[in-house]
Amino acid sequence: MTIDPFKSKSSDVRSPYRTAHGVTLDADFDFTSRAVYAGAAGNLSVVLADGGTATFTGLAAGTALPIAATRVLSAGTTIAASNILALL
Repeated sequence: MTIDPFKSKSSDVRSPYRTAHGVTLDADFDFTSRAVYAGAAGNLSVVLADGGTATFTGLAAGTALPIAATRVLSAGTTIAASNILALL
């Protein structure tokens, strides 16, 4: 049986991510992310929790951006959706 030392702890921004969700480009998430993971190198364009947009260019593969995002946009994103995860 796996022991989860974080199960009884409250979550905050320093807590480990508990779930990862696949992303569909141009579709709203069902939640606001705590981070977005790029599993391949390239650019990532997102809608942030405040409704603004941002494009992160030149990301290295394996980058986890600690951003509150609600959507990944196809325009400006060069990373395939299969290589992007929204983390909670």
